[in-house]
Amino acid sequence: MTSDYKEGDVISLSLGFRDRSGVGNYQIIRVLPASENGQRQYRVRGSDGHERAIEEHQIRAGVTQKSLFGNLK
Repeated sequence: MTSDYKEGDVISLSLGFRDRSGVGNYQIIRVLPASENGQRQYRVRGSDGHERAIEEHQIRAGVTQKSLFGNLK
């Protein structure tokens, strides 16, 4: 399975968390293996430094940018 996104891409999350705390822009820091249901997964980091594991369906379609956060390493 190929990924539409790569490390360093900045994406915007759609509503995908129960508490809505995750909505916003994140930088992909790692492409993970697909989940059991076949969804591509990503490790992402927000500008506040918090990391999340997300599935591709949680990414808002058509919203990718160059890094907004500078070097997050």
